[in-house]
Amino acid sequence: MHRCDGAVHPYPAGDSSAGRMALEAREAGLDSLAAAGAPSGEIHGVRLFSAAVIHEQTVKGVIAALRAAAKGSDLVLVDAGDQGFNRAVISLRGVDVLRQVHRAPNGAFTHVTARMAADHGVALEFDLQPLVHLRGWPRQRVLQSHARLLRLQRKYGFPATVATNARSMLDLRSPREMAALTRLFGMGEEETLRALATPPALSGRRREVP
Repeated sequence: MHRCDGAVHPYPAGDSSAGRMALEAREAGLDSLAAAGAPSGEIHGVRLFSAAVIHEQTVKGVIAALRAAAKGSDLVLVDAGDQGFNRAVISLRGVDVLRQVHRAPNGAFTHVTARMAADHGVALEFDLQPLVHLRGWPRQRVLQSHARLLRLQRKYGFPATVATNARSMLDLRSPREMAALTRLFGMGEEETLRALATPPALSGRRREVP
């Protein structure tokens, strides 16, 4: 079973090269990374899946970005928005992961949206970055959001990814450390390992665009 960090951001988005991240990932016990903006390939024995991260806030913008991303990316990740936006994005061919749901407005991801994600095979990201760097009430809000998302994932069975969203090799975490962080919002170790295996499985799908 693959152990893949669902999203990392090497240089120039971050301060560590893809090569340095790959080396650190190997030492941490990961075998692959979904690397935003990096070319596909293998470095230091670690498989890099080229990930396109779409930050557009309109469905029209996402569609335009999808057409560009589909040509050279193994995975397409889209930032979440409000409920209508999320439902429209999940329905688009070529979208693999909906990310940053904890930053979306309240009610942005409902039972209906969860069922749609399961039907379309779109994964939802559990972002570990705020659990590492936030404190107090902001961190608690993220934990509550992740716990709600986990309950929906268990009920409807849509895919899940676990991502450090590291912008430095120092922010990468081992599978054991990831499991310790996901345990804070109720995810079990086996669930975490399945989520770490999701990006390689998604990358094997035939890329289609609207």
